[in-house]
Amino acid sequence: MCSGHILIAPKRVVRRYSQLTIEEVTDLAESAKLTSEVLQDEYGGNMIWLIQDGEEAGQTVPHVHLHLIPKRFSEWFEHGIEDDDRVPRSMIEMKKEAERLRIKFKV
Repeated sequence: MCSGHILIAPKRVVRRYSQLTIEEVTDLAESAKLTSEVLQDEYGGNMIWLIQDGEEAGQTVPHVHLHLIPKRFSEWFEHGIEDDDRVPRSMIEMKKEAERLRIKFKV
């Protein structure tokens, strides 16, 4: 995952977006909005919001989750969403990033 790539999942586990209640959809959207504000402040640029709804849509983990991916337009245009050349980050790097971002949330 690239820096700042965050997954947001509802508390209740369901396979498809259409199985969420209106309240869960609202909660997912509000959580994504607040998270995207923190990511935009931290990484700048644009934000990709991605839900892959079903196996044929590319969903590899069988529950609803939303990807928030900070991306500058030039990077997106030049490399696309899938960047096969990216170097996987270590668990240590991801934990440090999570600790740095966690303090930005007013929870």
